[in-house]
Amino acid sequence: MGAVVVSARLCVVCRGYKRLCGRVKCPILERLRVHLRLSRELRSTHYQSRSGSALVFEARYPSVYVGPQLAVQVVPEYVAFPELMWSLDLDTIVRIRSSTLYSYVRLGTVRARVMDEVRDVALSVRPVLTEVRLRKRPILDLRFDGVTEPIGPRAPLDSISLSENPCIPYSVERLIEELGRTRELVVELYRRGFVHSYIARVVSCGLAGAPHRRRLVPTRWSISATDRVLSDFFVEQVRRFPVGSDYLVSWCRYLGNIYVIVLLPERWGLELIEVWLPSSVWVQVGGEAVVVRYCEYFRSGSVPSDGGYLAVRYAVSRYLYEVQRRQYRGVVLRVVTSEYYSPVGSWQIRESIVRALRSNVVKLTTIDDVLNYVDEVLRPYGRYLRESDFLKAVARQERL
Repeated sequence: MGAVVVSARLCVVCRGYKRLCGRVKCPILERLRVHLRLSRELRSTHYQSRSGSALVFEARYPSVYVGPQLAVQVVPEYVAFPELMWSLDLDTIVRIRSSTLYSYVRLGTVRARVMDEVRDVALSVRPVLTEVRLRKRPILDLRFDGVTEPIGPRAPLDSISLSENPCIPYSVERLIEELGRTRELVVELYRRGFVHSYIARVVSCGLAGAPHRRRLVPTRWSISATDRVLSDFFVEQVRRFPVGSDYLVSWCRYLGNIYVIVLLPERWGLELIEVWLPSSVWVQVGGEAVVVRYCEYFRSGSVPSDGGYLAVRYAVSRYLYEVQRRQYRGVVLRVVTSEYYSPVGSWQIRESIVRALRSNVVKLTTIDDVLNYVDEVLRPYGRYLRESDFLKAVARQERL
């Protein structure tokens, strides 16, 4: 779904304090506060800090820009493994995201040694002390269309050197060398216990697939690809399990997002209903809630490509594969409120659902019990769940 753009004229009249767009906080000012604090320290072209990740920009693909992400005054593990940020508040996450220095080079114009160093940073399971020299001082990119993501200072990279040895597991190097298919590598890394963000970095750095076909993959694409490959693996296994017997319900709130997960004792399928309330990230004030629906059926063979849906699919199918060992049909409701003033990535969707299913699952016996329970704990949002095609079909079957 495309963004509903807030006009620059409205921002000029508002100046961040009148809240004319209806959002709880002005994303422009929140990002600017961090940048102004950092700008006093980002006057040099030489930096040394810990880096635990690399970013591949999707612009001008396949001639992409790539470079390390350096943590500036933030915990470097948060930059390397965004899963660790779950439970932090939105202000803190925005500060972390905006306090990351991006240094980049364009593929095809960079020396092989530079790419080797960037790949070593990405493959390390611990953030590496990294020294970078920039071609010019970092600039604060404040371009916006009314709704901005937290993007830190950036500058073109001249050289990079690692001040300590990266911690790259031997098993990872061996798997990269031996496995010639992306699916095989991704699934095997999961089996070895590597987290989602690490696996996505391996894919992004062009280390998956047949050697002659390997190439850098934009970070955004690699995250969705990892979700798709792993959820395909989980779903294939889940389809072989017997169908469950109870209705399972779980829910949680995080960063102004409300998640409700309903698992129906039916053959595999998944429905995601996203409700964007007025004054949330992509919906202007004064309008109506925007409802978007994604659906996957047992026999359809078609999987929606939306990044949010794939994150949900990964979380639900992983739970069924690892914990329930039963087959269920999932219905997930995501309600986005005005408290979610700045998008932070699909990791928060994935982690919220994983953690909700691991800690807070209620067993119920009928579909009416499910709807009444959701109405009780999440009034008035339960009405959106009643629009689910899957729930309507089950309700009709129970009444026959």
